[in-house]
Amino acid sequence: MKQTKLWIGFLGICLMAAAAREASAAITIQDGIPWVYEGTGNGGASILHGPGRGNVTIPSDLDGYPVTSIGNRAFYGCGGLTSITIPVGVTNIGDDTFTGCNGLTSVTIPDGVTSIGNAAFSDCSGLTSITIPDRVTNIGNATFAGCNGLTSVTIPYRVTSIGNAAFSDCSGLTSVTIPNGVTNIGDSAFYCCNSLTNITIPDRVTNIGDDTFAGCSGLTSVTIPDSVTNIGWYAFSSCSGLASVTIPDSVRSIGWLAFAYCSGLKTLYAPESWKTKYVDWIFWSGYAGVPEDCEIVYGAPPEAPTTRTGVPYTWLEEHGLGDGTEEGYEAAATADAANNAYTVADCYVAGLDPSDPSATFTADIAFTNGAPVVSWTPDLNEEGAKSERSYEVEGRATMTNEWGATNAASRFFRVKVGLP
Repeated sequence: MKQTKLWIGFLGICLMAAAAREASAAITIQDGIPWVYEGTGNGGASILHGPGRGNVTIPSDLDGYPVTSIGNRAFYGCGGLTSITIPVGVTNIGDDTFTGCNGLTSVTIPDGVTSIGNAAFSDCSGLTSITIPDRVTNIGNATFAGCNGLTSVTIPYRVTSIGNAAFSDCSGLTSVTIPNGVTNIGDSAFYCCNSLTNITIPDRVTNIGDDTFAGCSGLTSVTIPDSVTNIGWYAFSSCSGLASVTIPDSVRSIGWLAFAYCSGLKTLYAPESWKTKYVDWIFWSGYAGVPEDCEIVYGAPPEAPTTRTGVPYTWLEEHGLGDGTEEGYEAAATADAANNAYTVADCYVAGLDPSDPSATFTADIAFTNGAPVVSWTPDLNEEGAKSERSYEVEGRATMTNEWGATNAASRFFRVKVGLP
């Protein structure tokens, strides 16, 4: 007990010294833990300093003041912090709040958070996943820079801007979903995300900044929309996995060495209208850094054949389909990823591995007296077949077979297949 008192006393002295630097700061001890906070001006409290090790739950109120904000640098450099739970009621996470918390493996952010500051989680290398609340509208500069343990991130649909270096050096990042509302992607936003294999840029983005995807050596596919007018300096440099790139007619400028060191780039599709302009100089003079053996083709690439494919069950789980509720299915169908990555108006059935024909199958739905009846390819209900399986349709109870893009959200469901 004496050691505990001494530890609290020593930490209290450190926090009091820090609090002395804050003109309006106060210190309180709650459940044996010292906290430094200040008033926010609207009757709330903002955390300035807290315990820097172990599993920490931030209190919902201090001295009767509701905690509404986590202040700048509140847990800066707390390498011993392993998990943090932020209470409901907090709406703002400040700049550099958790910078350098490299032992942090778990963060719980409440849905009410609308703002996450610059570098808020930078260099939190122990984080493997994080859920950004739906109300967040902006990803700040370097917010997740250096979080090389992150493997995937879904950016909420309300976000309109991704700041400079927001995900730079996230070397473990394999998947990013960028919502359609994003209009700005900052310089170096995904710099050296070398595990990222593909990315689709929303069709509202007008500028791809300097170094935005530089060093993404695992990137094999990128879609540049017709809205883009500028591709910045070194934007795709060292993307050695890119085999082809299509530049839309909307692009008016390409930055210095935009495609430098893209050693795998074999085909670059440029607009037909560029053929008689200054493009030869841009591509062949070395200005844009296009490899010498890359073929420049003026015109659109050939259209890929339309195929129906299985959807990985893990994708369904990530989009809220695992709970079996009607709301979960509709939320997934409404999500940008569902409407863009897959044609919801078609019928898909999840397989364990959509690249393996023996592990996936497609289904068609017919309705008899309002009840969905499934038929599949291959035919899993063939009498006497070893592959015979039972099935259960999960989703809306009443549906019709009139599929369409405008009603997709109300007609997205899962077929649960039982093993023989």
